Amino acid sequence: MDDQMRTIVDRARAAFKAGKVKTYEQRCQFLLRIDKFLKDQTDAIIAAQRADLRKTYNEVMISEISTSRAELTMHLQKLKSWMKPQTVSKPMLNLGDKTYIQAQPYGVVLLIVPWNYPFYLLFTPLIGAIAAGNCVVIKPS
Repeated sequence: MDDQMRTIVDRARAAFKAGKVKTYEQRCQFLLRIDKFLKDQTDAIIAAQRADLRKTYNEVMISEISTSRAELTMHLQKLKSWMKPQTVSKPMLNLGDKTYIQAQPYGVVLLIVPWNYPFYLLFTPLIGAIAAGNCVVIKPS
């Protein structure tokens, strides 16, 4: 790993250890910032797609922007319930105990983004990774 990449990964690890996306509120804040970016930069995204991949306005809106925003909306609606511990059945030996599954983030996630749908295939896993409480390193292919 070269020095620049090591620095990027180390910064992401430090952000994770500092708890930058630990709480529900922090995760929602990051997700809402992504939504604001998608709203504010729609015209620039469409222009870039047109210039690079010759995609039409409708194709970009349907296959990139709308689907990414729908994914984001769904994550915002369900995030609180996903973060709650899930109770599980327990054997007789553990009757006095509380048993549950608490989802935990991995830490740092690498997203390698392909060229053919660069925004949708970036934002969909990015939204999921942030909603799960991970920090993300993005590498275009």
